[in-house]
Amino acid sequence: MQNRIDMLAADIAERDDPFQRAALEGDRGRALEELDALGRDAADLERMAMAFEESARRQAVPAVWIRVEPD
Repeated sequence: MQNRIDMLAADIAERDDPFQRAALEGDRGRALEELDALGRDAADLERMAMAFEESARRQAVPAVWIRVEPD
C-alpha cells in the first residue's frame, strides 16, 4: 500500500495537467485513508489477541494451546 502511495506521489509530480494531477491526488488521498484504516485494524487485532492471551493465561490455559506458529 505504501508503494502505491509513493508511486502516486511520483506521478503527481510528473504531471503538468491540473485535471490529471487532481485525479491522482484524489487517488492518493483515498490510498492514504485506506492505509490509516489498515493500521487501525491491525492495532485493534493486536489488542484483541493480547486480551485473548491474557484471558487464557488467567484461566491457566497452557500457552502452547493458544500460540499459532507461523507457516
